[in-house]
Amino acid sequence: RTLDSRATWDFNSTEPIAQNYYPVNTRCYLKEEDERSPKYFAVSTDRSVGAASLSTGELELMIHRRILHDDGRGVGEPLNEPGADGKGLIIKTKYLISLSESPNLSRELSHQMTYPIHYFSSEKASVEKYFSSYSLLN
Repeated sequence: RTLDSRATWDFNSTEPIAQNYYPVNTRCYLKEEDERSPKYFAVSTDRSVGAASLSTGELELMIHRRILHDDGRGVGEPLNEPGADGKGLIIKTKYLISLSESPNLSRELSHQMTYPIHYFSSEKASVEKYFSSYSLLN
């Protein structure tokens, strides 16, 4: 995305920070502008966040939004969840950061975090027995 720009309409800047945040469900990345050897700085996340690049080479993630007055966006009340201790909600999240020459690495990391592999077996089963019994090569 380009800062303070929209490709499909004439852009009128009214909220310089908020208008440059975008929803991120699994990952976002910055691409270095080197035609010969582009580099990707990517962040994969385990939950939806907001992301912005307000300055060149910067990536900012917003985990939890908190406002003390209604913003007129349809909720009809402030977004102020003080949590059990009154200091705000505590969000425990996981990020994976990658630096590579292709966005494919960040895609793979994102898939591993979003769709982890779960292994199940009985106590008596062994990996060798499983693969010998269910091999597609037999």
